[in-house]
Amino acid sequence: MAKEEVINKFEELSKQNKWAETILIALSTDGRGPDIIERLQRGDDAETIARHIENNTLGDGRTSPSQTRRPLALDYDVQNMTDDISETGLFEGDVRWTGVTQDISLVTHLLDLYFTWVHPTHMLLSESHFRRSFNNHRDTYCSSALVNAICASACHLLRSSPQEAGESEGEFEKSLKEQFLAEARTLIPPTPFDKVTTVQSLAVMSLVEAGSGNGLRGSSYIKLASSSMLSGQFGQEVHEEVWQITLWGVQTLTNIWTEFTYENAVSQRLQGHRVFEGVSLERDNSMWRFYRFPHDQWLATRPSLAILTACELAKFAHHVRETTGLFYVNHRRNITARKVLTQYKRYLAWKENLPAPLSIVDSSPGALPHFFFLHVHYYTSIVHLFRPFVELDNTHGDVDPNPRKVAIESAQAGMRLLEQYQRYYTNRYQPLLQVFCLIHLADFLVRYGPPDYAREAALFCFESLKQAHAGSDVCGPLQEMFRQTVRESGMTLPDEAAEYVRQKSTYTLDDMMDAYTQVTYAQPVEQIQQLVTSTLGDDWNGDWNQISDIPESLSTRSSTDSEKFLQIRSLLND
Repeated sequence: MAKEEVINKFEELSKQNKWAETILIALSTDGRGPDIIERLQRGDDAETIARHIENNTLGDGRTSPSQTRRPLALDYDVQNMTDDISETGLFEGDVRWTGVTQDISLVTHLLDLYFTWVHPTHMLLSESHFRRSFNNHRDTYCSSALVNAICASACHLLRSSPQEAGESEGEFEKSLKEQFLAEARTLIPPTPFDKVTTVQSLAVMSLVEAGSGNGLRGSSYIKLASSSMLSGQFGQEVHEEVWQITLWGVQTLTNIWTEFTYENAVSQRLQGHRVFEGVSLERDNSMWRFYRFPHDQWLATRPSLAILTACELAKFAHHVRETTGLFYVNHRRNITARKVLTQYKRYLAWKENLPAPLSIVDSSPGALPHFFFLHVHYYTSIVHLFRPFVELDNTHGDVDPNPRKVAIESAQAGMRLLEQYQRYYTNRYQPLLQVFCLIHLADFLVRYGPPDYAREAALFCFESLKQAHAGSDVCGPLQEMFRQTVRESGMTLPDEAAEYVRQKSTYTLDDMMDAYTQVTYAQPVEQIQQLVTSTLGDDWNGDWNQISDIPESLSTRSSTDSEKFLQIRSLLND
């Protein structure tokens, strides 16, 4: 589809959304219900009614929806930011953030989608500083490359109407994503990466590429972002909050990505550093709403706890990095029971100390999307930790904790959360790395879970991948890899699901390697087992009993900060 056709189509859809939005707002706030209903009954179209409302609204001193639109959520309180803020931030004089479109509502909508669904899970930048620079046409904490990268990241969430929310990603969305991504690439110089916005752009682009099935390129982008961030050689003074959020965001994404690709993380050991040091939790006033379409800006909001979530995810991802180093960077036969169980105790301690507002209770439907990822990733990491020892002869029997039992229980707990997520938000809106968690949890249950539960897990995984494929092309090759696992297991599926196993693959070797940076997502268990000490099974019980409380490998936030933050949130929720 030509670029002009793409833009024309979206402009028309944007107009229709604006007309509907204007009518809905008038119905709910202006007391004009009878007049609007009368006009609808006599056959007036949406445009005619909306223009009538706007003309009358502007005449009596009130404002139209387009004049009252505000960003969904800012990371911090920006009331003290005194710079004059323009209405749109898209154009002013020679400043133009993107050349892909001149439609302000399109860019605004994409930004809101990104800061609703992507940013709270993978916090790679400070939203408040970005918004401030964007609205004031300044390149301090915003750049054309970053705007294009964010818009590209949100295109897979773009839908023109609620009826299309579950449909596959169309040619329009894919074309638009590629245009934003292509422009972002051309705006980033080969070297040097001397601006923090360049690092942020690379990190966001890594998610876009990985979700598009270009894992090799995505992996390269996140490695570049990580190494550039750690060098810290920027040609500008970076605000401490911006620095900390980007540093920990990039490191967290790197640590989780390499957990799934089984490679060394290009990241710095940050022992002794406080997570998000210099980022005040007391000023986290971010709010979240179930935003998918422009008119959703009027839905009720609730505290997002995005900063707190990102802080806890950073701490846990650092523990995961240590496991990755033990399993995949280590080349000596020195994987002992004590080392494995020490990591497990660290995982358990992290979960036990998780702030109560981030917990998920089965009977409570209030958990936000980024809370789910926090917990699903936790259970997936436990499966990764114990998977290499499930089949070892010397870890069977009476060892406690039993690797097989703990891993099965963790996989089941993770799958239950994924089922909840599907009910609340649908797989269409789940984070990319949550898809990776899904396939690893289902794979383990297919191999080792109770037969009935394993079959249900396989069916759920196939259905979820099909739904998530609407926005993430990588789900296609992942489904093919999972199909091979199910077929090799000899599992019998119901007739309505057998098509998943019987269908012939349309993916080449290069497709598979590019999707996951290798031909399979499976954990290299045999490689890890070769590094296990011969006495691991004999030492298991004794070492578990001897391991006392494990000190944190990272300094946590001060208790004063956390207590004040939770008190504030408690008041907001009352």
